[in-house]
Amino acid sequence: MRNTSIFEGLVDITFYNCNNCQWLPPLGKFPCLTTLYVCGMRDLKYIDDDLYESTSKRAFILVKNLTLRDLPNLERMLKSEGVEMLLPQLSYFNISSVPKLALPSLPSLELLDVGEINYGLWPLYKVVDLFPERIVCSMHNLKLLIIINFHKIKVLPDDLHSLSVLEELHISRCDELESISMHA
Repeated sequence: MRNTSIFEGLVDITFYNCNNCQWLPPLGKFPCLTTLYVCGMRDLKYIDDDLYESTSKRAFILVKNLTLRDLPNLERMLKSEGVEMLLPQLSYFNISSVPKLALPSLPSLELLDVGEINYGLWPLYKVVDLFPERIVCSMHNLKLLIIINFHKIKVLPDDLHSLSVLEELHISRCDELESISMHA
């Protein structure tokens, strides 16, 4: 599916429980895309695995709302390395059960909803490695942080003190949480 001309005007795209799907259209190149929801695709490694002509190209330039859920093999947003992907407009990010994802800096982010999904029979994904150090430290405009279902996390990261404009913090279903650091 490389001819994307019929999709280029799309503003909002949802892919939900397409379990056998391994590739998506080159979403990073869609010029009008502002909302992207990708959930339940166990074999997906990249949101956009298309090639870019040069490293000066930019991807996902208008995306404001991004939801990534239940993507156990997702490694990166873009397969191409060196392509500028700042997500400069991203203000809302919901991420759950995406344990392998390497994220770029997200300086414009205002609302982060992060957690694990537990469907009973499925093991808990090890998202704890993703959350504490690698996400929070680059979110200087974060106003709302929601942390849900981190059953194994014992201490919240010290990096939370760097969130100087944080207005709301919601923590729920973190059964092993022992400490919330207040050190600056």
